[in-house]
This record gives sequence, structure tokens and C-alpha cells, in this order.
Amino acid sequence: MVQKLYRKLFLMYYITVFVLTAAIILFFMMYQCSVARSHRLSLSQAYVNQIILQLQDDVILSDAAYQQYDSYVPMDLFLICGDTRTPFLSDGIKTPCSVLEDILQEQFQKSFEFHVESEAGSPEMLSHTFSFRADGLYGETFHCSHVSLLSASGRGYELYAASLINQNLFSPQEICQLGGFGILLFLSFGILGKHIIHASIAPINENMQKQKEFVASASHELKTPLSKIMIANQSAQIKNGQAIINAECGRMDQIIKNLLFIASSESCTWKTNFEPVDFVNLCVAFYEMSTPVLAKNGRELHLEFPEEDIAPISADRGLILQLFAILLDNAITYSGGNAPISVRLIPQKKNLSILFIDHGRGIPDEIKPKIFSSFYKADASTPGHYGLGLSIAKNIVALHHGKMTVSDTPGGGATFEIQLPSG
Repeated sequence: MVQKLYRKLFLMYYITVFVLTAAIILFFMMYQCSVARSHRLSLSQAYVNQIILQLQDDVILSDAAYQQYDSYVPMDLFLICGDTRTPFLSDGIKTPCSVLEDILQEQFQKSFEFHVESEAGSPEMLSHTFSFRADGLYGETFHCSHVSLLSASGRGYELYAASLINQNLFSPQEICQLGGFGILLFLSFGILGKHIIHASIAPINENMQKQKEFVASASHELKTPLSKIMIANQSAQIKNGQAIINAECGRMDQIIKNLLFIASSESCTWKTNFEPVDFVNLCVAFYEMSTPVLAKNGRELHLEFPEEDIAPISADRGLILQLFAILLDNAITYSGGNAPISVRLIPQKKNLSILFIDHGRGIPDEIKPKIFSSFYKADASTPGHYGLGLSIAKNIVALHHGKMTVSDTPGGGATFEIQLPSG
């Protein structure tokens, strides 16, 4: 299932990356085309102006000068001086020169008629510059100019210019560079995405593995009391069969309640009753409630409070008492001996730190990360423990938006620290 999800995510990611890369390249090309068109337009206007200055001094455009202009901006030029018509045609323009000349003449005639209508008394345009944009064949777009002028010697000139501004904007080398950039961008996104998807899938895979282990452990824990119940029910020779059944039913009931609590707390459906709680009074009440358990096991519980007052904290009183009971039972079970167990309150700036300190054999470093997992038991032979207590404790702390850690007690033992936000 996870592999199928991974393949789908990877396919969707690569499609998205392809579309994104194509959009980036397209945007870059459109931007570059816009810049190239503007550059060609500026150059063509500058070249026409330079030719005009030369004609004013009766310097006729040479083939060498035209080739230099055409190498930067493909242009078709028609220079008319009296009855002499000199064409300069570019190899980079596909639209026939006759078509371009017709477009130039037509647009100039419209401009001339408009000029005569607008400015009566000036029917002759001996000094005139007219520019416009025109579309030729094969998708070509031109910046066109018509110039009429008198030179210093009184000679009249007409210049028709059509500059190509939208075709062949990219050289083969630039196209190869864009293609290489697109491939590199796609591969970079692909490699990065592979790591991102792996990192995203890893928690899901881990949770599914934990779920499988949880189901297997729950089945194992429930199977043991169920087997005892079936044996006691089927065999009439077993003494105290009813007592065994009752005891194992109680054990199963406790396991099921713990499982339901873990499931509801992790799915955020556990009903809580938060209210301001005075933790000093709460610890005293817990001490009184724990007196029978402490007496039975021959243990002592020391409460250590700071001198300054501790402000009440919003908490669920019942869940906090359950948390304390789990930690006390854990300390009694695994610390051994008659060493006292301590509960210490340490108020801090943004939270209240609660320490459960025992002086037993402690917890090895290699199993510290595992003790909060469901059904994990450091000592499988310990009776009455199902490996759910610390998992429930951690969920209770999580419901209070706090955190719980474990460390070694100086001199031996384990210290569980709970930090609850006080704000």
C-alpha cells in the first residue's frame, strides 16, 4: 500500500515538476523575446536615424554598411532618389519584398491623406518620418518606417525600411542552452522531490509498522488471559476455576480500557475536563490516596515543594492523578528495595516541572527511547504489567500540551520529568 502511494505521489510530483519547468522556461523565453524585440526595435530606429543623417549629407548607403546593420537586425531597405530606386534586401526575411513594399506604400498613403486632412495648406511632405508596425507573411512582424527628406544640397530622398523584430530571436546556441537549463532544472527538482517524498512517506510507513506491532502485541496480551479462561471453564478439575476466570476477565478488562484510552487520546476524542489545578494540593491528595499502596509495599513517598507559591495550572485533575499513579506504580515495581520515592515540583518561567525520582536499578540508555511504546516491557517476567502504563502516561502529558522525559538519577535509579505549560 505504501509503495503504491509512493508511486502515485512520485508520478504526480514529476508531472507537476514537468509543468512547472515548462512554465519557467516558457516565461523565461517570453521575457527574453520581449527584451530581444525591444532591443531590435531600438537598434532599427537607431540605424534608420543614422542613415537619415548620412542622406542629409548626400552620403549614399553602401553595401558594406547595410550588411553591418543587417547582421544585427534583418532589414529590407528601399532607397529612392529621383528616378533611381536602390533595394537592399535581407536574407533573414521570408516575406517577399514586393509584399513589404505594398504594405509600406499603403500605410504611407493612409498617413499622407490623414496629414492633408488634418493640416490643410501642407499638401507636400518633403520632410517626413512615419513609423508603424506591420505583419508580413510566415508570422513575421516588422517595424516599418517611411522617410522623406531633402539633403543639404537640395536633393530629395525617400527611404522605406522594414525591420524584422520577432523572428529568429534565439540562436541555435541559445536554444541549446535553454534546453540544457530545462533538463538540469527538471532533474534537480526530480532528485529533490525523491528525497522529499521519501521523507514524507517515512512517517506513514513507520506508523503502519507501529500499528502492525501494536495489533500483534495486543493480540498476544489478550490471548493469554483468554486461554486461561477457556482452560478454567472447560476443566472441572482445576481448583478455584471461577476465581481464575474472574481474575483473567479483570485483566482483560484493564487491557481493553487502556487500549481504548490510548486510541481515543491519539485520535483526540478523549473527553477532558480542564480547570485551574493547585498542584501542591493535588500532590497532597495523591499522597493520601497512595498510602495503602505504599504501606503494602513498604515504601515511602517524599513530597518536595518550593518555598514560593505555585500558580494554578489548567489541567484535568483526574488524568493528572492517573498519570501520578502510573509513575508511582512504575517506580515501586522497578526500583526495588526500600529507597524512598520522591515527587518534586519546580516552577519555571513558562512551565511547571514535576519530577518522579526513584533510586532503583535505573533504565539502560539503549531502551530509554522504547519505554513509552505500547506493550513494551523492559522485564517481560514482571507480573501485572502489560507495557501500556508509560504509553498512557505520555498520552496524558500530550493531552496537556506538555512533554515527558526520562533520565538517570544520580547514584542510581530513574527520574521521570513532566513539563506542563503554565501559561
